Amino acid sequence: MFRTTRKTAVLPLAAAALLLGGAGNAFALPINDDDPPPPPNQAPTAALTVSPNPALVSNPPVLVQAQAARVIDVGGIGVLGRNAVSFDASGSSDPDGSIAKYEWDLDGNGTFETSTATSPVVDAPFATVSTKTVRVKVTDIYNASSVASTTVGVHAAPDAKFSATPAPAVVGEQVQFDGSDSLVNEPVVKFEWDLDGNGTFETNTGANPKATSTYTAPGTVATQLRITDRQGAQDVETRNLTVLAQAPVDRVAPIVRITAPSSRMSKSGRVTLNVTCPAGERLCTGRVALRKAGARAAVGSRAFRLAGGQRASVRVLLSRSAQRTVKRRGRLAVRITANARDAAGNAGTARRSLTVRKPLR
Repeated sequence: MFRTTRKTAVLPLAAAALLLGGAGNAFALPINDDDPPPPPNQAPTAALTVSPNPALVSNPPVLVQAQAARVIDVGGIGVLGRNAVSFDASGSSDPDGSIAKYEWDLDGNGTFETSTATSPVVDAPFATVSTKTVRVKVTDIYNASSVASTTVGVHAAPDAKFSATPAPAVVGEQVQFDGSDSLVNEPVVKFEWDLDGNGTFETNTGANPKATSTYTAPGTVATQLRITDRQGAQDVETRNLTVLAQAPVDRVAPIVRITAPSSRMSKSGRVTLNVTCPAGERLCTGRVALRKAGARAAVGSRAFRLAGGQRASVRVLLSRSAQRTVKRRGRLAVRITANARDAAGNAGTARRSLTVRKPLR
């Protein structure tokens, strides 16, 4: 009896590859069980930076057509505020591939509502003062992801405002500039002034909101104030100051207007009055005094200095006896007298009555 034996021909590797390659794409080299498995995918690493921080409130936001990934896309309309904050995740990395998607949680609610596809940057406005937490999620081509977060302090932008007294000014006359009416959310650490109108802020009064200057020639000067708050935010106000060669003839007495925004005494014992200098005057300086009916002595007074047409709040501290009367009786009738003098030396007096009431509990 004859026994048949099957033999397997062994081809060199190069020949086997040639044979299989010639057979078309339906064939492939078998995987050698001895080869190590491919390494597992490594998740990307998210990184996030923000500028500026702290940021300013953007109010109101501006609606624009969304044309770039840096604009938040909301149904084809982008929301981009005047003080938009820029978030940058370009420092993110993937050790064994590439990042396929950037998603953003810009409102801090955890939903990653904004996608910028493969763009690592986005701009976002914030309409309220608070501390915001913003997150970015980066996802690679194998759907592995990681998250980075940062916090942004958002505060209101400062609003520079100032007055010049007297206005118009006269050659050789000292002009006082006052930026105390600037509106700020943070303390102002620097008041800088361009008082000669050359475009540079040559005068720095630090945290003092007042400055003075004298002019040697008539004309119009574009004076400016730049304020910087504690967070580094700035704002600039420009006012044209007219300088006259000589003072105009003025024989009209300045009669200021007195109003009371509230008749109630504050808990600190003060009464707030609004004093307005007539628009036709260049300057009103004087004092407002409160007296009981028929009394010569004042129960409180306060000086004022106003440019023409300017209104200022004057807080008058009442005497202790007057404060006790208001608290005990619930009210105190007073006569208000405002004596004023204008830039030409004319003097005028304004009067009105007021019943001061006790503070609210």
